[in-house]
Amino acid sequence: MKIVHFFSIRASKTDESPWQLIDKVSSPGGTTVAGILKMIEKGFISDVVDTIDETVKKDESLG
Repeated sequence: MKIVHFFSIRASKTDESPWQLIDKVSSPGGTTVAGILKMIEKGFISDVVDTIDETVKKDESLG
C-alpha cells in the first residue's frame, strides 16, 4: 500500500505520465515493474480507481 500512496501523491503533483513516474522510481533489476504488472494483472489498479470514483461520486452527491 505504501507504493500506491507514494505514487498517488507523486502523480498528483506532476504532468508526467504514470509510466514516466514508474521509470523514475523503478529499481534497475525490475522488481518495481514486476510488482506493478502483477497488480494490473490481478485487477488491483482498476479496483483502486473504481473505489476512488465511487468516493468522489458520493462526496459530490452530498453537495
